[in-house]
Amino acid sequence: MKLAQIKNAIAYKATLPNTENLLAHMQEQLFTDVTETAFHGYGFVANDITGEMITQITGGFSFTIRYDEKVIPAKAIKTKVAERIAELQKKGLLDEKINRKEKAGINSMVIAEMCKTAFVKSTFITCYYNEENHLLFVDTPSANMANMCMHLLVMATGSVKTETINVSDPKHGLTTRLENYLKNDMTPFDGFTVGNMVQLGRMDGQKEVITYSETELTSISDEILEKLSACFTVEKLRLVFNGDITFVLTNKFHFKQINLLSDPAYEDDDDLPYRWRHEAGLKLFLLSNIVLGLVSVLEYKNDAEKSAEAK
Repeated sequence: MKLAQIKNAIAYKATLPNTENLLAHMQEQLFTDVTETAFHGYGFVANDITGEMITQITGGFSFTIRYDEKVIPAKAIKTKVAERIAELQKKGLLDEKINRKEKAGINSMVIAEMCKTAFVKSTFITCYYNEENHLLFVDTPSANMANMCMHLLVMATGSVKTETINVSDPKHGLTTRLENYLKNDMTPFDGFTVGNMVQLGRMDGQKEVITYSETELTSISDEILEKLSACFTVEKLRLVFNGDITFVLTNKFHFKQINLLSDPAYEDDDDLPYRWRHEAGLKLFLLSNIVLGLVSVLEYKNDAEKSAEAK
């Protein structure tokens, strides 16, 4: 059995407090239900499998954040606004022709009313921290959600030293390495092998995207190389690390579709929390080594170095 965790990851260099201090800070930003008039809310919650606010795993620890948002469909808002305008006009409280400011006011009023009874969508985001290498992995494909998690950490602790992981021209890094791999059978990254998916893209008046998947890329190398020579660049590339784990690396240095190639082995009497900790620790170890390997070959630069280069 594989436990559903770390399917996607956005990685940060981060310095977090020790678990004792972090736990104390988290108590000040616990999740509470979204109020009638609020559109969203977020906070720390216990892991639903281990029952712990902070779960110790091999090499570090993990914690979970819950984000609730009211779901109000745009079409429903538009319909309700039209009904409200017609109602006010019928009562003589609004002219036949209304200006933009009046419509905006009605729109805001309708949204505020609908917010009180709107469906609430809950999202649980688990974060994994490697204490030795100061790497924080946020299990989400969304940059906005990852930013929310970082904001919550700052609110809870007062200050968190973080850096996004910047690499030297990652877009052309991926493109150049795939091109060399297909032309010369060169290994694109030390310790990594190319998987069976690549997404190419270019902007030529409008965005063009081509995806090749479920096939060995070397078998269609001529077609891919032709696209690369026509100004397409690699936006996503599936890689395999050490024969243990596959993932899709994006040109923003985000990780998607993370998957262990074999199920972890457990004893029959190993309970679910133990299995969760074991798999979380294993994936944290593998992801940390993946990031350390990639930032080495892609010439990682911290924020200060990147800013200095821009001057």
